[in-house]
Amino acid sequence: MSIGLNLYDEQLNDQFDVTTVSGIAAYHLPIHKGGQISTAMSFGYYGQRFGRNSGSWENQHNGLFYDPDLPTGEQFSTLNRTAFAVGTGIVYSLAGKHEGQKLLQFGMVTHHLGRPDVSFLVDGSAKLPIRLALHGSSSLYFAKQKYMIQPMFLFQKQREFQSFNIGVMGFMRLKESAKTTSSFDKVRTYRLGAGLFVRNGDAMIFNVAMQMSNWNLGLAYDVTTSALKQNNQSRGAFEIQLQYMIPSFLLSSRY
Repeated sequence: MSIGLNLYDEQLNDQFDVTTVSGIAAYHLPIHKGGQISTAMSFGYYGQRFGRNSGSWENQHNGLFYDPDLPTGEQFSTLNRTAFAVGTGIVYSLAGKHEGQKLLQFGMVTHHLGRPDVSFLVDGSAKLPIRLALHGSSSLYFAKQKYMIQPMFLFQKQREFQSFNIGVMGFMRLKESAKTTSSFDKVRTYRLGAGLFVRNGDAMIFNVAMQMSNWNLGLAYDVTTSALKQNNQSRGAFEIQLQYMIPSFLLSSRY
């Protein structure tokens, strides 16, 4: 068994904000040497906030130009929506000869199984569609584990919308250091990585990452390549990821 906590926040200027806080529980079942199937469920909070005074509305066009002083003509029942978030997933993984190596991973995840109502309008109804995600990765090691290449892909579909990301990350091991405590020995591994991904017909994504044992810190920048760059002046978006994996341990008996 393993447990986790996911904190996610996405902001679009002052117009829109999505926040997810969910707990995850997973069970891992070995099926052959080095291979296992993992299943998981997530439960938590899903919230959306809408900035009523942000953006432009059709009724605010006076026939010649946009006039922000005109009323929007929209009637909102609320500016905040909250719901109970439910998701599930399954992953197959193949471990390598060394501890922590994942030679192959492939999985499927579904989000918004409860289909919460996310409409802000009076008497409005908008059920959030279920989102399906397929993902896979492989880790290839070279030069006595000093270098690692990690090709990855991610496919997502939510009703008519779909996207496909594919790319590769490369990591170089900087050093390893051992630290001895009163109870167990730790080996700290430091890796520096960089990569490039492409989202089908939409964007190029540049990544840099730093790994230190169970800590992962990543920074990504999306450069819009589609016609949408006319709306964001090709500025793209930053993404920051911070991850900590709690190591497994065994409790010794005191009796």
